[in-house]
Amino acid sequence: MQGFNMGRYHPPDEDGKRRKRIKTKNVVRFEMPFAVWCYQCQNLISQGTRFNAEKKQIGSYYSSKIWSFTFHCHTCSNAIEIHTDPKNTEYVVCNGGKRRIDAASTGTISSVATDGNGNHDPLEALEKSVATQKKKEDQNTELELIYEKNERQWADPMTVSQKLRKRFREKKKMIKEQEQLENELKDQAGLGFSLLPPTVSDEIIAHHLVRHERTGSHMPTNPDNKKIFMKKKERFANFDDTASPTGFLRFPKVLDTKSTGDKVTNLKEHVKIPEKNSTASLVEYGESDEST
Repeated sequence: MQGFNMGRYHPPDEDGKRRKRIKTKNVVRFEMPFAVWCYQCQNLISQGTRFNAEKKQIGSYYSSKIWSFTFHCHTCSNAIEIHTDPKNTEYVVCNGGKRRIDAASTGTISSVATDGNGNHDPLEALEKSVATQKKKEDQNTELELIYEKNERQWADPMTVSQKLRKRFREKKKMIKEQEQLENELKDQAGLGFSLLPPTVSDEIIAHHLVRHERTGSHMPTNPDNKKIFMKKKERFANFDDTASPTGFLRFPKVLDTKSTGDKVTNLKEHVKIPEKNSTASLVEYGESDEST
């Protein structure tokens, strides 16, 4: 069964007017291109924060349109307006906020000379400008010296090129000789890794190893203790004769005493040594001792 109004004809209005359409705003999703301070609540809106912004055209730069994006702060609902700048290819905060100044936005770290009250200090600014000018002059002087040195060195490019090639050939020859010597050592020792260049400590250790194999003497573990080792060996050289089964019967020829500084040339004169199969005591008692 067909509907009641189906198939009926509805003629247009007699006056020819159309129904009114509601004009909606052009709302887009806008992402903050930089950090902005809100004027009302002093809140920092970070770079990359997204808002539903009203987009509209406010002008043009040649054939490029200038767009305006208006949105509200998420903490205080303050309206912030940002315009595009086709001339400088960037965004500009026009109303409701202030762009945070940093090194990335200006290219340099901005430092304004101020006094204790926060006012602009012209004297400090003048000192900074003078220091900057002096630094610039010094850099120009260094650049001039470098330029003159290069001009002097490369006055005859052919000669300089010959010297460089000669130095390169000599260095290459030395490297090849070193590699050949290293390969021979690796083949002799059966090593599968590269060797480091020799040092002074390596020479000292090799010298002591050869000496130890020939004489069987003691080798110091640390090459830096070579002088100390030699001093100790010389100091105890006179006591080698005491190493015997009856060591107390043999004495060094010279003995230095640190306490008195006296030298004893022969200890046999001061120490009584008992003869073989003798019953005499080592201590001589006096008359007073016998009476007691």
